[in-house]
Amino acid sequence: MAKGVSKKSLTGLSKEEERLVGVSGLGDLDGFRADLRKEFGADSALDDDDNITGFIKTNLDALDYLLGGGLPQGKMTEIAGREGTGKSSFGIHMLSNVQKQGGLGVIIDTETGGAGDRFRLEHFGVDTNKCIVSVSDVAEKVFSQIERVANYIAKNNIKEPSMVIVDSVAGLIAKAELEADMDTNSFATTARVISKGIKRTKAICRDTNLAALFVNQSRVKIGGMVNSYTGPEYTTPGGDALKFMAITRLFFERGKALGESKMSEGHIVKCKVIKCKTAGSMNRTLPIRFYYDKRNYSNAGTVYDVLNDAKVFPGAGAWKILTLPNGEERKFNSDSTFMELFNASEENRQHFINMMKSCFTNLALNDNSESDVIVPPELLLED
Repeated sequence: MAKGVSKKSLTGLSKEEERLVGVSGLGDLDGFRADLRKEFGADSALDDDDNITGFIKTNLDALDYLLGGGLPQGKMTEIAGREGTGKSSFGIHMLSNVQKQGGLGVIIDTETGGAGDRFRLEHFGVDTNKCIVSVSDVAEKVFSQIERVANYIAKNNIKEPSMVIVDSVAGLIAKAELEADMDTNSFATTARVISKGIKRTKAICRDTNLAALFVNQSRVKIGGMVNSYTGPEYTTPGGDALKFMAITRLFFERGKALGESKMSEGHIVKCKVIKCKTAGSMNRTLPIRFYYDKRNYSNAGTVYDVLNDAKVFPGAGAWKILTLPNGEERKFNSDSTFMELFNASEENRQHFINMMKSCFTNLALNDNSESDVIVPPELLLED
């Protein structure tokens, strides 16, 4: 092309002319989006803010930061791990958070193991008069209940964040398997029902902005290889559908005990993000403090452990130096002192949270830190 002649695009206009008339090199995308929505529905061409409509905060600032804001609304989240790690307690903790935000909380206890017990719910601050507690282990019935909850939310136009918690997937059983004789071969019957239910739940959650939290167990994989370093292979019950459909997956491992007396006050929950489509936090491990008393999941204690593992506090021996927002340096020798300062003011809290966020960008952990949980490779299965 000769010099001085402007290059024309396929539309017959120069780049400057295209900019003035609002037509890009890709054509009229806005018009094409409108045509797709008219023919195939609103979901056929999403806007930038249509995918994630909000988050339900966990009230653990470190975990909220790793997940991009909390557990996503209108999506599915899975928590897997061994027994006694704090998965069910975390589910009730989230139920309490939903109520604090004015939303509807529903918990379906498939294990009849106390997740729906009134005393335990009230221990975590749940108002049992403003939530729905169900005990059911038949898979078809559980997924039908989730659909009824979604319909109730749509009918009453509930805009506040709402969540349904299934505790746990391992406790589900298909109706056909339940009614069959004990010696009847029913291989993968429940897994197939769960797979169908999960796919239906995905669409229901999206349409009504209902968050679904599935608690799951991990078990030894039958016929799996035994590694001399990591032990036997583990997997989760219920098939692979939940692994594929959940956009957030957390793996819980039990860490060290908390407290100085022989009777422990709680334990560290080593939480690893093994799948996250809302933030770039894959394979990040977070030590979460879980106390057995009214403190429950401790936000201040969790932030302290992250900062301590990252060697943020200078000092020698048991004494460490803490810098406050006003520049004052404070010596302390216990985590309780830090937690008091953390909760003293919103300025202090935000200051320590900003310090915590910077640790995740270049985290230099101690060799004996709690952020070293090993997740079985088969639990990392992605779609």
